[in-house]
Amino acid sequence: MNKEAKTLLLSNPKRALELAIKAEQLSQQINDEKSLAESFFSIASAKWRLGMLEEAEEWTKKAIHLFEQLGDVGGLAQATQGLGIIYRKKGLYSEALQMYQQALQMARTVDDKALIANCLNNLASLHGALADYAKAMECLSESLKMYQSLNDDKGEAGALNNFAILLSITGNYTEALEYYQKAFERFEQVSDYVGMARA
Repeated sequence: MNKEAKTLLLSNPKRALELAIKAEQLSQQINDEKSLAESFFSIASAKWRLGMLEEAEEWTKKAIHLFEQLGDVGGLAQATQGLGIIYRKKGLYSEALQMYQQALQMARTVDDKALIANCLNNLASLHGALADYAKAMECLSESLKMYQSLNDDKGEAGALNNFAILLSITGNYTEALEYYQKAFERFEQVSDYVGMARA
């Protein structure tokens, strides 16, 4: 159920939340702590997408605590990045930066290239929000290369779109337009209509 909940997070967060709660109950019944930690994080992810940031923060911290107890560095990295996202949405940029950096370090430790790319993409977005455009471009460059090496079209599209946003902010409109077009094409390839609208 956790996997199904994750696939619905963007398209139907309410349904994802329902499934994550059922997964949590089932995990407790069968005493599966790894699935329980994943359920906590799925619940948190659905709640922040529904704008319930305080509740999402509580559930994420529960997930972090359980992933730590289990010694699951990959799960811990994902949940830590999730806490960074929540802090960013709450406007707590220094806390978000700290969480993203910790998550990136953990992702590198377990050599999870997809998670490393996601962490770098989130770091780039945060550095952009803080007007540190050089650092944002550096993180995006590394993230884009990683997504390309993984053949992750959706991740690549997101990174291309973030490049376009940064280029627009810094006044490089012609180059930004090129990146928006590339992002749109990648989003179109994976039928990501929300991404296409953003690009």
